[in-house]
Amino acid sequence: PLSQLKASLGAPPLSAKDLTRKAGIKGAWKDEEGRFVFPRGVNFGSNTKLPTVPELQSSTFTCAKDPHFYTGHRDVSFVGRPAPLHELDSHLARLRAWGHTLIRLLFTWEAVEHKGIFDYDQEYLDYFRKVVERCQAFGLVVILDPHQDCWSRWTGGDGAPGWTLELCGFKLGPELHKSGGSFLHGEIDDVMAMPNMKWPENYYRLVCATMFTIFFAGDKFTPDQYPNWGAINHYPGPEELRDKSLQAVLQTAYLGSMKKVLQAVADLPNVLGIETMNEPSLGYIGVDDIGQPIPGPVGPSEAIISMMAEGCRQKIYHDWCIWTRHVVWGWNNEYAQVPNIAKPNYFAHDRPIDFLLQFVRSCTAMATGVDKRFQVLVTPPAMGAESEHEWPTGALEDIKNSCICGSHFYDPLTISQKFFISWLSIDYLSLYKWVLASWPAKLFMMPIIPLFGYAGKILGIRKMMRTQKERINHAFRKEPRSPTSVVEDCINDPIPSVVGEIGVPMNLSSSDMVDGSMTTATEALDQSMEALEQSFMSFTLWNYNPSHSNEFGDHWNMEDFSLWSRDQVKFCKLPKGVAHDMYAGGRGIDAAIRPYVLRLAGVPHRQVFDRLTKVYLLEFWEDPELACTESVLFVPAYHFGETGFTVNCSSPTAQVSYDGPNQTLLFRHKRTRERALVVVQIRPQSPE
Repeated sequence: PLSQLKASLGAPPLSAKDLTRKAGIKGAWKDEEGRFVFPRGVNFGSNTKLPTVPELQSSTFTCAKDPHFYTGHRDVSFVGRPAPLHELDSHLARLRAWGHTLIRLLFTWEAVEHKGIFDYDQEYLDYFRKVVERCQAFGLVVILDPHQDCWSRWTGGDGAPGWTLELCGFKLGPELHKSGGSFLHGEIDDVMAMPNMKWPENYYRLVCATMFTIFFAGDKFTPDQYPNWGAINHYPGPEELRDKSLQAVLQTAYLGSMKKVLQAVADLPNVLGIETMNEPSLGYIGVDDIGQPIPGPVGPSEAIISMMAEGCRQKIYHDWCIWTRHVVWGWNNEYAQVPNIAKPNYFAHDRPIDFLLQFVRSCTAMATGVDKRFQVLVTPPAMGAESEHEWPTGALEDIKNSCICGSHFYDPLTISQKFFISWLSIDYLSLYKWVLASWPAKLFMMPIIPLFGYAGKILGIRKMMRTQKERINHAFRKEPRSPTSVVEDCINDPIPSVVGEIGVPMNLSSSDMVDGSMTTATEALDQSMEALEQSFMSFTLWNYNPSHSNEFGDHWNMEDFSLWSRDQVKFCKLPKGVAHDMYAGGRGIDAAIRPYVLRLAGVPHRQVFDRLTKVYLLEFWEDPELACTESVLFVPAYHFGETGFTVNCSSPTAQVSYDGPNQTLLFRHKRTRERALVVVQIRPQSPE
């Protein structure tokens, strides 16, 4: 019963009102009392990428195994993602017991508008509202995430409806994979042998790259391509869109769906806002030479022109190739089908990011038009491409009070190679800079900067997160900021920041999967968590998937990141003295569940938790101008349920109280006239 679930274990209270942006306040969020607020939570959940009807996973997405995938893309339903309503409360109660206060709630454009343009799935919108209502019942603040990877399910990822590709001239069929224009998991011979992190190549393969180029800059690069209304059985198109360009049609449809979702939940107080788009791509915008492969570790080895030509040979278009129509290339010998590049630098552009910035403005106008209180999570381009594009200083400064920085971070060696060593990693931003540099500049650059030592790796991770965050922050500052230390002095950022995704593959070790220990994954996650907490970064972990199975992982391109699994319940090994069923099925939760400060009555200085000794340390400077001196911390029973804990602090007059059912510690220090450093230590209670 809900009453029992809510009464089981909780976390410190938080509401969207506590995270409201106030004019003149920059940096991290502050509540009504003026305290810094550092929410943390999870992505819920990655199974929303796939429909419930028909219920599929990416390894069954082939025309031979399931013709419905290509021909029945309009007849789907996502009702029940991320979880059926009758199961939802148990998952939300678990997340709350783990100390989470923030949910990045995933949905896809396809889930809302799969039937056709402006034909919205009201049943799904009703279901989605009920999910947000249940989150509110459990005290969870929600950021809506219109999720996509590589544009759509037919281009190796998820997100957009199938009719968007048809509208741009593509035919949905296995030829998309055979031509190399897309790489589809279900089209390979052995679906269980899916190469690790192969799917990101799709960002730079023909079909996905073309769709993103049209979406962000079609008016510039495809002015002669008009919507193929006949291909989606909508000729001559909706009256209000008949004279619109492809770019305008796609963006109007996308923003219309996002608006429908926001309107469905606009009156719910736990909704913080909406994201622009998960991990967007700029496609071919800014590519200097289509005769070469796109540079970068995740780019395919084929040259762009080769993919364009093979797409024509495999007849992936309804009529003709978009790029031959714009005379980017043609057949030098049509009989022998020898391609000839007519405009090798057709996509060259000095500031590709400008196209994304205009889209950010459109998203912000849409969201604040629904309700002025809504904030917009701004996410940079994906897969390391954020290191390619400089965000111009001050470009978005006028809308900063409505925006949140939403960069993502994954340890590069761990995610790309499924390889973890606690004292070794690489600075992947340096790798991208080297790949994209021209000769002879490469001769004077290190292609890979290694990160050695445990402390050095933590420092390197913090620096990479800082660099990604700063790149976005530039657009919200009036003046450039001089280089600073790697410490995440969040209070000097122009807008709040949330690391929208961070996590580790749980199948780093085959032996861990057999005995269910998740030892290696726990160590890897612990390192990322330590970097986050030292930097006082808010975040949402990737991810919590109610559909996870040990055989197919997250059921999408063989990824395996979920923090919970039904298959893991049988391996449940809880700490001594902890018998709560809210932890059964957890994966890596020794690292994911940890003490942290949610509301801080002072200026942050240092925070760290040692998972092995279970000692938590918080240091902050007093703020003489702050009337409130009460800080709120989450202290989990998971780590301290057996022994209890002792609070030591530098202020002898400090007062402490603990609310066990809500795992909430209130710490009140005595304010002084000086800006003194306050030190709080929480450690397991010593046996008598």
